[in-house]
Amino acid sequence: MHEAGISQGLLQAALNALPAEGRDGMKIVRLTVVAGVFSGVEKECLAMYMEGLSKGTPAEGAELELKIMPAFLVCRDCARRVAYDETGPVNVRCSQCGGANELQGGRDEIILESLEVNTTGNRV
Repeated sequence: MHEAGISQGLLQAALNALPAEGRDGMKIVRLTVVAGVFSGVEKECLAMYMEGLSKGTPAEGAELELKIMPAFLVCRDCARRVAYDETGPVNVRCSQCGGANELQGGRDEIILESLEVNTTGNRV
């Protein structure tokens, strides 16, 4: 249910990215969001809140694209890198050499990666 606050923040960031002058002729047609695998964000919930919050704004009806950023377990000894998708336990030891694994990337970050904007018939 934290998607409500996240949606509000993403919508505000998207609207703030539009220039003050000429905003009336602009329509956001797509928002691309990148979320870490540990963010717990669900696309359906995010889209539902975005739909409700964006009514009456230049983002009303915009398509939401959600990309999940994977995390990796990287061994500190042999540098073996294994993708982690949050479906199983985090292996603290490398299966190859037994060294300590470190979790990298794809944590709980949520980033508004890009906007697609239609300006009086022209997409930018």
